[in-house]
Amino acid sequence: MNRRKFLALGSASMVVGIAGCSSNNDAKLRELSLDMMNETGSNQTVHFMLESEDKISKWYKFDVGVGNKENFVIELEERHLWDKYHIISGEHQSRGSLLGQADKRNCITLNFRINTDGITGNFVTDDTVCTEESTEE
Repeated sequence: MNRRKFLALGSASMVVGIAGCSSNNDAKLRELSLDMMNETGSNQTVHFMLESEDKISKWYKFDVGVGNKENFVIELEERHLWDKYHIISGEHQSRGSLLGQADKRNCITLNFRINTDGITGNFVTDDTVCTEESTEE
């Protein structure tokens, strides 16, 4: 490899490395609020996983009683761009993208319904759980 190719490769590697670091430092999501409604006939153990663009994962476990709507708040202290979520309850699972939300807001709420047909989820857009205090930068 000649010197010109070596320098070009080194410069490209440095730019990619810096770009990865800056995106993690710019990550905004600090709090994730999960509303879970259990419409099954039994108590449910729910597993929730967050995945970041740099392949870091956080795994959480919650118990949701029969017929209950429960709220769980996850405070995220590590600065990663959380871009995907996975949720599992019994034999049902679902997953989704946080891009377009987690990279723009400090706090978001996801609403999940767990029933015998599966798990459905959506973003809450009129977010009263995320106060002005928690969304300031």
